[in-house]
Amino acid sequence: MYTGFLQLQEKKLNDSRTVLEYVIPAEGNFINLTEELNNLLNDKVHILIKDLNEKYIFNEEGILLYQRIGSSYYIFVGRKNLDRILKESLQHKISISIKCLAERDKVIKS
Repeated sequence: MYTGFLQLQEKKLNDSRTVLEYVIPAEGNFINLTEELNNLLNDKVHILIKDLNEKYIFNEEGILLYQRIGSSYYIFVGRKNLDRILKESLQHKISISIKCLAERDKVIKS
């Protein structure tokens, strides 16, 4: 579980574009939540987010996907918009737990 003040950080890409990533400062470094979520795309996950008062603001299990709405992409867990919750939580202290429920190491023999 990661705890800290959720922020957006700019990241420059090789083709000179800039993207914004969700990060939490921790012990002089940043925990890059966007990278962690990207690594779990199309996997079944359980994501739990609590606010400063330990109130659950997101508690969902489902497939982690990016969905295009208009010209933008948003992060969804199942049918729930995780991106909206993260944007509403910017500059607030949160605790977030991200668990992969997929059987990644399962070998399928043909």
